[in-house]
Amino acid sequence: MAANDVAKPSQALGAQSEYLPIPKGYVALTIPTSEQTGVAGYIQPGDYISVIATVDIQGKVASKTVFTQLHVIKVGIQGAAAGTGASSLTVVVTQCQAEIITWFQTNAALKYTLESYRDYERGSGSPDPKCPSVGDAKGVTLQVIQTNYPGLF
Repeated sequence: MAANDVAKPSQALGAQSEYLPIPKGYVALTIPTSEQTGVAGYIQPGDYISVIATVDIQGKVASKTVFTQLHVIKVGIQGAAAGTGASSLTVVVTQCQAEIITWFQTNAALKYTLESYRDYERGSGSPDPKCPSVGDAKGVTLQVIQTNYPGLF
């Protein structure tokens, strides 16, 4: 720490809650990012992002925005030194959305776009009526993805 530094770059300032800011009916999900997939490190806590999935099925390639308005609550930095770039984003989603994102992470290439702050639509506070609690998630199969995202297949 230099003589004129108030705190170490990795040191948190101010009081922190012992809980993440996750509304009732939602969960936090951490997704990997990099300079190429995550808007060159410009995504910050409090931002909203969209997710684009690119799939390659039997030589047919398609891209589609599969989620919008995902609220970022934390940005993980690889290593202890600031400036090394974000390695993860923690977003607030329903458990059903978490299952779908996990499916896409395994079976597609994902990119994130940073939404303009002018387009932010603060959530209503209530989760998707089809998935109001963690226990309502039923799993995701290729058939579920094909039904919900027909433009990809």
